Amino acid sequence: MTRVTDHHATAGTVDRFGMLIERRLGYRVNADDLREALVGRLKATEATSEEAYLAGLETPRSTEEWPALISLLRIPETYFFRNEEHWRAFRQDVIPGLLGRPGGCVSTPRFWSAGCSSGEEPYTIAMMLTEMGLAWALRPGCIIATDIAEEALAAGRTARYRGGSFRATSEERRREFFHPQENAWAINDDISKAVTFDALNLANAQEVSAFIARHGPFQIIFCRNVLIYFTPKVGRQLLSQLADALAPDGTLFLGHSEFPHMWTDLFESIQVADTFVFRKKAPHPSRGGTDERARRGAGLGSPTYRATAAGPSNRRLRTSARRVRPPAPPADRDPARRPAARAPAVRREAEPPARTAESKRMPKRDLWPDIVTVIDDSRHGRDARAVSTARRLVTESEFSPQVRYVLGVALEMSGKTAGAVDAYREATFLDPGFAVAHWRLAQMLGSWKQMDRAVSEAQWALGTIADQSEEHVRRLTDVGKAAMTRMMEQTLEWLVQQKESNVACAVS
Repeated sequence: MTRVTDHHATAGTVDRFGMLIERRLGYRVNADDLREALVGRLKATEATSEEAYLAGLETPRSTEEWPALISLLRIPETYFFRNEEHWRAFRQDVIPGLLGRPGGCVSTPRFWSAGCSSGEEPYTIAMMLTEMGLAWALRPGCIIATDIAEEALAAGRTARYRGGSFRATSEERRREFFHPQENAWAINDDISKAVTFDALNLANAQEVSAFIARHGPFQIIFCRNVLIYFTPKVGRQLLSQLADALAPDGTLFLGHSEFPHMWTDLFESIQVADTFVFRKKAPHPSRGGTDERARRGAGLGSPTYRATAAGPSNRRLRTSARRVRPPAPPADRDPARRPAARAPAVRREAEPPARTAESKRMPKRDLWPDIVTVIDDSRHGRDARAVSTARRLVTESEFSPQVRYVLGVALEMSGKTAGAVDAYREATFLDPGFAVAHWRLAQMLGSWKQMDRAVSEAQWALGTIADQSEEHVRRLTDVGKAAMTRMMEQTLEWLVQQKESNVACAVS
């Protein structure tokens, strides 16, 4: 039988492969990663042809190949006690409110860890409850952990961990909740008994509905850093089902850079401790008191607007949402509109800035510690200090694009949106390749309904993110480069949908 010997997947094959991945898993994967995965599986399976391999994915006999693809495409980034501020909110506000509220949960609360990977998150829930003196709540099945990857579920059931899983775990906690076993650390039985693992494809609406009918409702749902991998259509669908799965006034934890109000208006963001959580909107507003910062969204990664669910997914966007050549710079880079702090036009023409975020304009003193401090203060609600520090940095290094960017973050999170837009524009002028600054500017312009310019900025962000280093992206955000690329794709798709919706309304 003839086998494939020259593994160079065509563009058409890669597109079809991406559509199969999107339809089955809900993942939006960039073309380079798709091509690499496809070529790798063609070799591993010794496929007779690209066509035969893709056809096999659509047959019932493909059950063995999909787990391999899931393992290849997923990013299993997890560890115990990840995102300390979430667990502080869990301890200080969410659980006490759940148990002490009149009419609140009087029996064993139920938890859902959606996208649990190898189990660190659901086991952390059990450990936190034990530390709070609520070991009585750890009854079998009170914590349901789901994931699409069977190998991850198997690791969770084994309950033995090493190395990176403990990067945020103190030695005291390790000794209290684990015991040595086979060159690893095994979770104690009183913790592991509370967690039940189940396979679930969150992109499959029927599977999720059946799961909720069997196990819901839940008082608390963790679904962190899951939405960033899904297409907007799947994200809207899942958020609606998460709302259905929550008990009245239940709490949803999302990743810091996930913003559900871009796709749905079913949730409101609530500031607790030094982070944000999400709760279902009441049919008739009765909470009364959610402050403006909470209404704006969840943490550093959120835009300042709340949008209703957008229209159907736009197939044409799949071409523009890839790593494309950046369009011409938006009109606000016109010399007549440059802020006073910008470099002279003649210098820009003679020596254009580098198309990478590691700009040559960085000052001799290392400002990164201060820049990271501003971002951390903004994320945790210390607005006045964040703005003050950022303005001091601007005075010290007015031509640093990174400094202009963090000033924008600080101003945005403190509600000064006009100043934030100016700061982001200045950052992108000083470094046209500053992808994250273009992305945040796109969000801001979208909130102002300036859709043409917002779409242009989002396209520019996607066209330049490939040139950014992983370290640079992680310093300025709380996610890696791959996740940030997916978030930019989601932003662009949402903006295009809103733009086309506005045009349709105007025509009608």
